[in-house]
Amino acid sequence: DEPDGQGTQAAPGFAEPFMEARNRITERRYSEALPFLDAAAPHARDPQQKLAVEQLRTAVYAGLNQQGGLILSLERQLATGALNLAMIEAHCQSLLGLRRQLGLLPPEPEPLTAPE
Repeated sequence: DEPDGQGTQAAPGFAEPFMEARNRITERRYSEALPFLDAAAPHARDPQQKLAVEQLRTAVYAGLNQQGGLILSLERQLATGALNLAMIEAHCQSLLGLRRQLGLLPPEPEPLTAPE
């Protein structure tokens, strides 16, 4: 086992596919990364490893411009419970924006202006 940098040893089935996915994302071969993330995910041992998988999945969906997948991935990041408050706030803002883009929420109201 190799340490994942978070203090928990990575399960044998986690580290190798996780690294392969990360390498493909770095090379912008996004769709090739998904099967490796699918292989690593069941072996994630703690919230930090689950978050790490989901963060890479988010990068894939962003790289492929797949907004539906991006929304689900951001929601799964929130569900890990491993994000700090600033990241939670940023993800919630991103989710609102994505949902508005897809027409799932009404557009943001125009700011009020003072009469002249």
